[in-house]
Amino acid sequence: MSIRPDPRACRSPGMPGTTDQNIDFISAVSTAYGLEGGARREVTAIGRGAMGMVHRLAVDERLYAVKEFFWTMDEGAASREAAFRDLAASAGVRSPMNLRGVDGDYLQPLPESAGGRMVRLYSWVEGAPVDPDDPATAARLGELLGRLHGLAAPASGETDPWYEVVPEESEWEEITRAAAAAGEDWAPLLRHSLRAIIDLARWVKPIPEHERIMCHLDVQPSNVLADEAGLILLDWDDAGPGSPARELASVLLGWHVRDGVVNRAGVLRTLSAYRRAAGRAVVGDEQMFAMSAATLLNYVAVQARLRLDPDADPLHRENARAELTSALARFPSRRVYTDLLSVVSGEG
Repeated sequence: MSIRPDPRACRSPGMPGTTDQNIDFISAVSTAYGLEGGARREVTAIGRGAMGMVHRLAVDERLYAVKEFFWTMDEGAASREAAFRDLAASAGVRSPMNLRGVDGDYLQPLPESAGGRMVRLYSWVEGAPVDPDDPATAARLGELLGRLHGLAAPASGETDPWYEVVPEESEWEEITRAAAAAGEDWAPLLRHSLRAIIDLARWVKPIPEHERIMCHLDVQPSNVLADEAGLILLDWDDAGPGSPARELASVLLGWHVRDGVVNRAGVLRTLSAYRRAAGRAVVGDEQMFAMSAATLLNYVAVQARLRLDPDADPLHRENARAELTSALARFPSRRVYTDLLSVVSGEG
């Protein structure tokens, strides 16, 4: 199970910044993962996600990706995720390789001199950002997801509550009052969205036990690269038990809806390729959007609590403000879901 962030844990950036910090970071990672040799060792921060920072580590001509997490992760979950990733690779789903530390663990804690956070090491992959509107990408997406779901890998571990439990109505009202009292500029957006948030929360229910298989759970455009051979799927840290139908619905929403408008052609291309690749999940009703609803609502709630925590690191709080403004300004209406269901019901 992934361990979701407590905003109070987000205290300091912990990032390699100065030359000395870079040296300590490189040395600690190299020692933890047994990266030998290397007259030239360089680290470059290349991105920030909800779970942590990603760095490119160069050791002579060898390149690695280092993920530095904002909070503690679980080695058991990492091992299950790696096993699922390896199974998917055997079915033709391309992704970075997970690399173990010298002690056999995927996750390695760094000393305070190197940032004091937990890291993972991966092989480096090259690719370009994907264009969700590209017809070829839509088809390749369906093939990728169909191969994953076609494995029907038995669920291993517990289902993360992030995907099937959301804050209660009273908690949303409390967050809304606190945001207004703090004078947050996103508070009016939250109040305006409150009824839609509460309505959406009613769709979120536990996944039936018979539906649970291993899923990636984070197949969004920012986690996919493209090259001449096809798509490369990144960020498997959330992989775990899930519903393939709910994941399929979430993917269709995330890839083929823009500004409240459903890209019908893109949806149908993805579904057609999904079926050809042995994907069997069916998006039959609004209940299939429970995963998408849960991840959206939990993300908004976590970012709001982080922004409202005066003890949290200022950089994390400012990032939370930007994320909230963006998410609330684009909060989906019920019509988006009904429009997508209408397209899916006419599949084929």
